[in-house]
Amino acid sequence: MSNFTEQDNWSSLLKADYTINKEQSVKLSYIGFYGNFEEGSTTSVDAEPESSSSLNNDTIKLDYTWAANSNYLNLNASVYYNRTQMRQHVYEMGESSNPYGEFKLQYETNTLGMVVDNLAFFSLKHDWLTQHESLLLVTLGGEYFKDWTEPQAIQQTPGTGDPSWFTGATPEGDRSLGSAYIQAEWQYGEHFSFESGLRYEQFSLQGGGEIYSGYILNPPGVSPSRTLIYTDFDVDRHENYLSPNMRLAYRFNDKIQGYLSSAQAVRPPEITETLLFGAHVGNSFPFYPNPGLEAEEAWNNEIGLNFELLDIAKGHDLFIKTAWFENTIDNFIVQGRVMRPTSIDDNGMTLSYVNLQDEIRFDGLELQADYESKRLFAELNYTKMNVGLGKGGYDPFPLGSQVGYPETSMGQAGSGSLNYIPPPKHSGALTLGLKLFEDTLKLGARMRYEDNDGRGGSAYEDVVDWQVYDFWLEYQFTSQFKLRMSVDNLTDLNYAEANGTSYWIAPGRTATAQLTATF
Repeated sequence: MSNFTEQDNWSSLLKADYTINKEQSVKLSYIGFYGNFEEGSTTSVDAEPESSSSLNNDTIKLDYTWAANSNYLNLNASVYYNRTQMRQHVYEMGESSNPYGEFKLQYETNTLGMVVDNLAFFSLKHDWLTQHESLLLVTLGGEYFKDWTEPQAIQQTPGTGDPSWFTGATPEGDRSLGSAYIQAEWQYGEHFSFESGLRYEQFSLQGGGEIYSGYILNPPGVSPSRTLIYTDFDVDRHENYLSPNMRLAYRFNDKIQGYLSSAQAVRPPEITETLLFGAHVGNSFPFYPNPGLEAEEAWNNEIGLNFELLDIAKGHDLFIKTAWFENTIDNFIVQGRVMRPTSIDDNGMTLSYVNLQDEIRFDGLELQADYESKRLFAELNYTKMNVGLGKGGYDPFPLGSQVGYPETSMGQAGSGSLNYIPPPKHSGALTLGLKLFEDTLKLGARMRYEDNDGRGGSAYEDVVDWQVYDFWLEYQFTSQFKLRMSVDNLTDLNYAEANGTSYWIAPGRTATAQLTATF
């Protein structure tokens, strides 16, 4: 076995349902995950792990349904809580001449949320249309969630390491988002429907940290050799947004439906994007917050056709979905190099999240096809994505300047100061399968692929364009017991997937088995 690839994972699922009466019911569910693993940055046979980690993820959810014998009361409500906690022991770091020390770390993210909505039906009568009746569906609802993060870093042995290396990149803060919305759909006959809605959102974010401002050299013989200087900062933001949407659909016949949709969406900045601070491990360069980071505002347009080709031949069904999409985004958030308030030149490396000044555009085609017969099944998914990032300009002074805003190439077109990986130009998957023994046994093979147009730089150029092959089987012993086995990446291909601002090497050949019992 390769070093640092062993994992000990456990998961659990519990559900309980209670029917109050024929109209009302409640459901309580719990999903848990526990993982224990080691990490290292070298493949040497004799290498020691650099850290050991344990991860816990717990989600508890309570659902309530009230389906009254009424066209006006169909209520669904849920409350949920999630906690993700990771404990990590980082062993001795740094060179022997400059040891950073050992650290015990804990990262914790909590989310508390609730959702409630009600669907009402109205039968409309009108004499001015060919068909004198139509149906109006109105959904009223609201959502609320709050995230709060609690990082902790404790140095275990003497050294020059700084806890902010670990807590600043996953900063402490609170973020909440509440919304109220109305969605109405008018269905006229069997062919035409029109849907429109409006969502109001209220966003807030609070937190703080320390900004690295520089250092002062200590007298000779004093350890450490320099004293670092930090400045405290605090963020307290509250904003409101309004987002409309619409969708028009027309069924030409029982096989073909066309649709057109347009929606505005807002994504407020995350805790990490706004409050990022501290420095890269080893204090090689600092991270800066951006308290004024603006929310992304997007318009998402889509036009498509759906085909339902039942019995194209005896016992053969084919479903096809095709769509063209165009998404334009203002204030797109990426990570880039910025100037410190005290910088007099742009020779240093300081990173912060920034808003791009140009409108960003994603457009392309999507295709999904599903085929099924008595013995065979197949699935095809394909996406072609075009990305237009504009000129790549942004404000390189997120915290202003104390020295008169010196000239800098940062933030200018073509400066190479952004850390961003666009989505793949082509991606897709093809699955072919066989059903045996009256559908109790299913065998399937899948090919996944990505074409990143050669992106990735010298470190990843050979692994960002790839095809991966998987195999799986599913066997239903009885109505209570089901076995599923799979092998992903059959050929053990070395390939990479985009993850944030870099590519990460994906897992090698992976075999899993799962036995499900239903009582």
